[in-house]
Amino acid sequence: MNPDTVRRMGIGCVGALTPILINVLIVDLQTTLSNVTLVSAVFYLIRVAALCGAACIVVFLNSDEVRPVKLFQLGVAAPALLTGMINGAVIAKGNGAPPVAPPAAQSMLYDGPGIERTSFMPSFITAAYAQAVTQDVAVEDCTKAKQSTFTQQALKGLLGLQPDNQWYVVVGSNPTAQSATGDAALLNRRYVGKFTAKVCTPAGSSDGRFRVVIGDGMSYDGASKLRADAVAAGLPGDAWVWNPQLATR
Repeated sequence: MNPDTVRRMGIGCVGALTPILINVLIVDLQTTLSNVTLVSAVFYLIRVAALCGAACIVVFLNSDEVRPVKLFQLGVAAPALLTGMINGAVIAKGNGAPPVAPPAAQSMLYDGPGIERTSFMPSFITAAYAQAVTQDVAVEDCTKAKQSTFTQQALKGLLGLQPDNQWYVVVGSNPTAQSATGDAALLNRRYVGKFTAKVCTPAGSSDGRFRVVIGDGMSYDGASKLRADAVAAGLPGDAWVWNPQLATR
């Protein structure tokens, strides 16, 4: 390859890095590069290399163009177009569905400012039973992503598609771990064999609530069905589906 072609390709590749870096800062740091694994990181680098390669192809096909500004613009074009298509496809798919925030009518379980305690049972009933319940209740950091398959990790790195196995059903929210585990233990006692509750530590920089949840590593549709089953079984109608991965963004 002659030096002039190398120079043209180099300018085009610099142009290609512009939309790539913008997308990293605006989109990828919050999605593809959050809780990144080795597999998704490798496939993300493959994606970047492919975008740069697309820019080189466009520059090569415009062999009569020698002006640096035009070569830079040609380098920008292909990655910008492809990145927009990828992001559009992710949005169209729903990427696991949007975060579901409880509306104002569901304030019993909403972790809003000024709420001292919310739970699936009145506090005096919880206090009466909490000491009697001996079943251990797990308290976990639910913001840690569930183990994904190789394919899910590859698609996350290559296309930014998030694994759809991060959803829970929130049935209570408490200011302390002790009160949350008491509620979860009571729920496990009352619904033994039907629902298993655990406690998620606070998620998000401004969040201080311990959530009592049922379900674990579910899809959005699966969590929605579990919520409907829980409400039908007597749990609060304002239970809501929640993705702690989205809560941290």
